[in-house]
Amino acid sequence: MRLAAFLAGAMLASPAWAGALEDCERSQADTPAVAACLQQKQAEASRMLAAQEDKALAAMRKLDAATDMRFHAARDLRRAGEAYRDYRRQHCGWVEASYASGNGGGRARLACEIDLDTRRLADLARHS
Repeated sequence: MRLAAFLAGAMLASPAWAGALEDCERSQADTPAVAACLQQKQAEASRMLAAQEDKALAAMRKLDAATDMRFHAARDLRRAGEAYRDYRRQHCGWVEASYASGNGGGRARLACEIDLDTRRLADLARHS
């Protein structure tokens, strides 16, 4: 229930779901407050993602046990998690680099990680 509320709030915070950076910029008055908002959102998203990954892994282990390990669902989920983290690191690194030497690259990277983690949460919730 809490995950559903978080996802609904995160994804429907604006009419066209603008993303974490836009949400924080809209709700905060200055740059330090925007950074603090992003850090808070990232901590919450990371905590919830870890919990959802654990829940999904438990579900895949049950599936593997019920199917005599024919599908290796838990192993594939772990591999998918590793690939996701690598993609997030590279993609959000590119987002940060796209700011060149300008201000805001770090905030953009953090927002990118939050946005991707929020989507990953929704994906995992559908399959666990």
